[in-house]
Amino acid sequence: MIQESESASKHSFIHGHFFGAVGVLVGTATKSFCLPLSIKFHDGNQCINDWLGKDVVSHTVHMLRDGICAAKYFGNSLFVLDRYFLTVPLLTEWKKCEQEYPDKLHIITRAKKNCIAYEKPGPYKGRGRRPLHGDAVHLQKLFKSKSACFQKADLQIYGCEKEVYFLSKIYLWGQKLYQPLQFVLAEYDGKQIILASTGLSMTPEDIITAYACRFKIEAMFREMKQQLGAFFYHFWTNAAPKLNRYSKKGSPDPLNKITDKSKQTKIIEAVTAIERYLLLSCIATGILQMLCLKYEGKIKVSNFRYLRTPSKSVMSEASMMAYLRRNLFRFMAKQKQITITKIILNKQNFLGRV
Repeated sequence: MIQESESASKHSFIHGHFFGAVGVLVGTATKSFCLPLSIKFHDGNQCINDWLGKDVVSHTVHMLRDGICAAKYFGNSLFVLDRYFLTVPLLTEWKKCEQEYPDKLHIITRAKKNCIAYEKPGPYKGRGRRPLHGDAVHLQKLFKSKSACFQKADLQIYGCEKEVYFLSKIYLWGQKLYQPLQFVLAEYDGKQIILASTGLSMTPEDIITAYACRFKIEAMFREMKQQLGAFFYHFWTNAAPKLNRYSKKGSPDPLNKITDKSKQTKIIEAVTAIERYLLLSCIATGILQMLCLKYEGKIKVSNFRYLRTPSKSVMSEASMMAYLRRNLFRFMAKQKQITITKIILNKQNFLGRV
């Protein structure tokens, strides 16, 4: 990965880990969170999966499979993804899921500006091969050619009400796949976006509103990094090969050279330690978010923490952490029947006897 930054303290080349995260939207009308369900390695571990005998699939397919697992527990769900995920492998995997679990999971994602879709094929005239699709449609051009057909609505986007102009069309998408998708062209504050959904019966307003909630996962990453130190791990092993920053695209993975079973085991253990550490961070983040929602309006943040701007009725994860730091041990001393309190008291009594 190449990083461009004006800060001289950062290296231009950074070897990072590629994770995929799935969360569920929880909260109230005034405040909502993306509660993390899982964070796993989704790319760069193909060799490790091969050592373990697992399927080697793309990052987009990994994400969808994690989303399907979540939908089995939560029921019918909307899976909101960024524009990177509108791919043929993703939709192919989704079609398999749709056959096994009808309407269990529908995808909402963003299309690129150069996205090309297709009209449905016309009536078959009985000559030659049956057409798979009709004329190609450059979706970005519809903002001008179909401007008179756009509708207007006031929608809640990124925490405030905005005037949105939108147009909904159903087209076929994907070379050799031609999957019917509902495309929603939206324009607000001078910005133009193209959204795609597998839910053909959904209203355009719901698709736009749902996609606006996707940014909550970015806020979740920020809190996990800055408040909990979820990505400050240092699990590694000397068995892992050194990476070449000048390697070309398509060059073989350095892990392919690792044939020693003991070294493979050490690398697998290091990766497992990272994923377990992140799992604990997910659990801690979820507990903080649920506490924030449970004690909405019951705790006054200004009593224990200075904020430059007034806080909403629901505290942030950082405010809840500050509150717990000040009061956690006092709560534990009052509630001596709690298991963790009993463990601490037993430890203290043992050290006192020694």
